[in-house]
Formats: sequence, C-alpha cells, structure tokens
Amino acid sequence: VLPQLLKPGSIIPMTSEESSWIIICIEIGSALTSLPAGLVIDKLGRKSTLLLCSIPYAASWLLTIFTRSVTFLFVSRLIQGCCMGFVACASPIYISEISQPSIRGMLNTMTMSVWFIGLIMAFVIGSYTSYDTTAYVSLFLSVAYVIPLYFQAESPYYYVLKHRKADATKSLSYFRHAHPSDLKDEIKAIEDYVKDEGSNRSSFSSLFTDPVSFRCLLIMQMLSFTTTFTGITATYVYATEIFSKTSGGSISPSEYAIIMSVLLLIVNLITSYVMDKIGRRPLVLVSCIGCFFSNLFAAAFFYVTLKTDIDTS
Repeated sequence: VLPQLLKPGSIIPMTSEESSWIIICIEIGSALTSLPAGLVIDKLGRKSTLLLCSIPYAASWLLTIFTRSVTFLFVSRLIQGCCMGFVACASPIYISEISQPSIRGMLNTMTMSVWFIGLIMAFVIGSYTSYDTTAYVSLFLSVAYVIPLYFQAESPYYYVLKHRKADATKSLSYFRHAHPSDLKDEIKAIEDYVKDEGSNRSSFSSLFTDPVSFRCLLIMQMLSFTTTFTGITATYVYATEIFSKTSGGSISPSEYAIIMSVLLLIVNLITSYVMDKIGRRPLVLVSCIGCFFSNLFAAAFFYVTLKTDIDTS
C-alpha cells in the first residue's frame, strides 16, 4: 500500500520521511509493550490476552479507514505495534504450553508461516486493490481470528499457575484428546514445572549479576539485534520500491514482491520440518551466513545504482 500513498494525488498525501515514520511507529509500539506483556499474560491468561488484542487491532483499522490524516495513521500504526508486542509474547507461550514437546519447535516456527501468509496476502491485496479495500480486509481478519480462538481452551500451565487444577486437567484433556485419568503424570509434571519456576524466580537485577542469566541475556540480545539488522523488515516493507529499480520485462515490481514473500514462506516451512531434526544452532549459523552475502550483494547493487552511471536495469 505504501507505494500508493507516495504517488501524486494520494488519498493521504505524505512525504518519504513521513512514510518512514509510519513504518517506525509499529516497531515503537511493539517495543513499548514487549516488557509489560509478560506480566499481563500471567495476570489475564494467554488466550484472554490474544482475544483482547482484537479490540485495539480493530480500532486501529477503523482509524485507518475513516481518517485521512498522516497523524492518525501514525496513531493507528502505533496501536498495531502495541498489539504486536502482546501477541508476539503471548502466542509462542500459548503454543508451547498446549503442545507436546515433540512438535513444540515445529509449531512455534510455523507461527512465522502464518506471518508470511499474511505478508503474501498484503502484497496481493495491496497491489491489485485500493487502499480502503486493503484496510477493510485487514479489519475483517483482525476480528475473524477471535471466533476459532474463543472456542479453544486456556493453557493448562496458566490454570496451574492460578491453582485451578480441575480446569488445568480439563484443558489438557481437550488438547490431548485423552481422558483426565490418563493425564495424571503430565499434570504432575506441569505442577512441578510451575513450582520450580516460582521458587527459582529471580529479580530483574539478577539478569546482570548472575553469570548464567547474563550469558543468556547476551545471547538473546545478540540474536534479536542480528535478526533486526539483517534488514528483513525494511526489505519487505520497501520491497515494491526496491524491485522497481531492478525489475524489467513481463514481471512487475509488485509481482516480484509477491514472489519474495512466497519464497520466505517456503523456506520457513522447510525450517519448521527440519528444526527438531538438525537443531537450532546450525540453522541460525546458516541463516546468518546467507544474510551476510545477500546484504553484501544488495549493498553492492545499490552502490552501483546510486553512485555510478552503470545501467543496472
């Protein structure tokens, strides 16, 4: 949709700098809620948090549809970012707690598959329909997911955390399709896990004073920074504009962007299948090496395109 807004005669006139802030606002919102999200999902529940996020999501898209102001678009994107912070925290925890260990890694990785399916839909709808149509479809999807999620059970771990063993057993029975009497061992394992987590819970300062915790913090931050600085967010946000400088022939920039998002989905599905077989670390190393060379080639291309007179079309 961004290329539509940057065209002359756009329904929401904006500059290139303002379009950059539209992208940044969603990241700011996500950063603001990522820390309190952990407290909220323990207080309200994993499922409840995900359900409640649909309200501000819907409100943000209504704001997008019925306003024609860059300022309100900033607010809309900020709200969406805040929701993303909660969903990004609640979703993997919910999936991990309701799934069996043998498929936990695959299921959590497949949540990214859903993200890439959404990316494909956004490119397709945004490329071939209007700004308003894209917003209406997004509004529908932000509300529609509530229906199947409403009929799912809450996490058994959350119920144990709240000392509701009967509800935890009922929840686990729902997800395992087993009689409660056959789940005594698993319920006991969940209780032991929650008890250990409670007794071993440390203060925030221990992240920096305890060597083991500090090492884990460094690894997590390193992976987060690496993921961010691969440029993947900027790439798919500005994909149409990037490919407009490279594409030619019968394939349009929008179609190149769709192809890119389909490739992302395919690689993610492959990763989901092999993750539990070959491990996380090898995949991270291979991904980092691949990102290094792809960014190197992209940097060389843009240097030649912007700083020289060589024709790259």
